[in-house]
Amino acid sequence: MTRYYTFHLSPFTFHLSIDGKRTTVSLDPTLAKYLAVSLGTHPETPEAKAVIRAWAAKSLAEWIAFDAHLPLSAQVRQLAIQRTVDAKWVQTKIDA
Repeated sequence: MTRYYTFHLSPFTFHLSIDGKRTTVSLDPTLAKYLAVSLGTHPETPEAKAVIRAWAAKSLAEWIAFDAHLPLSAQVRQLAIQRTVDAKWVQTKIDA
């Protein structure tokens, strides 16, 4: 069975707490949907937002390149792209 996903134009937003401060993170909706699938959840469910938020908080806490002076959404976007892109493809292109 083929499943079709709807792609909304509005950004996918969620809140994170960094250094005790609550901040809003915004992701492109298409990237958020691919990220949800890569994390093993259906992108059109309320669970997807919670899964992405938990993944982002954990990933930022573990990311050695985290910089509090750079926009948080840009850093989460970078991590999401790294998570969703096939590592073999990236390595092939870098080595080329």
